[in-house]
Amino acid sequence: MDPWTTLWTPSIYGHHSWALVDKRGQDKCHDTAKFSDPGNCPANSYIIMEVATLQASIDAAITKIEANLPHYIVPNIQAKMMPKESFRPSLQGFSYTVLIYMVMAFAPYVTVLLVNLVQEKENKLKELMRIMGTSDIAYWLSWIITYAVIMFFAVLIMNAITIPGGIFGRSSYLVMVIICYLYGLTIIMMSFMITPFFKNAKSSGLFGSLITTIFGAIAIPLVIVDVSNSVKWALSLFSPTAFALAISQAVDVEGLQFDNLTTKGAFPAINLIIMLDSGYYFVLSVGAVF
Repeated sequence: MDPWTTLWTPSIYGHHSWALVDKRGQDKCHDTAKFSDPGNCPANSYIIMEVATLQASIDAAITKIEANLPHYIVPNIQAKMMPKESFRPSLQGFSYTVLIYMVMAFAPYVTVLLVNLVQEKENKLKELMRIMGTSDIAYWLSWIITYAVIMFFAVLIMNAITIPGGIFGRSSYLVMVIICYLYGLTIIMMSFMITPFFKNAKSSGLFGSLITTIFGAIAIPLVIVDVSNSVKWALSLFSPTAFALAISQAVDVEGLQFDNLTTKGAFPAINLIIMLDSGYYFVLSVGAVF
């Protein structure tokens, strides 16, 4: 079956009026003003590929013979885009990929920090520094400041790539930096909280990376399935889950901005939960290390 509906009015004077309608779906033909290559539109490609020219030449030759015309007249072809609704591609599958990769992008920081902390515990370096007069507060603050600075520059670079690349739609650069940095602080605190439970550095690093990825992946069924906000509240106490849910709201055309930060989506409170997570993870980490 011809996927095109071709409407035309022949005339013995050689002037034809054409209207080409693509019946293969609304997502096949877009506003050509949005594209640098007009050939992306099937209606235009119908002419560019010279299919319409060949068809028109055959029609003109038949018309000349049948109407007994003295001259071969090339018809004037006009193609017009028929009215269509705006097309917005589905980003659902893409959002699932982005949210899990964004969570995994922070996993190496957890691994490296846990390995270093547990190695110092294995080598009794903390006790040695304590003997030399270093207080516990100074010891832990040194780790916090070091990784907070590293995380800050890493987040700036990450969003300098993702925001212009259109991964987060029209999201505000500052908003995404704040969300990513708060999550980065929570995983630093989570690493401090996990440290006392391990005596082997390699095991701690593997566990930290694995648990971060697993809790991030939990967000995927929460996005796919319609669950109550109370369930999302409970699972968002795990910062990787909360961060993944926030990223799922940023991966669309609108993105996350200051004016929709607390109103967008079915669970807009997720962006506030990330802020709460950074505070309560700090309290838990202080209780674990002191």
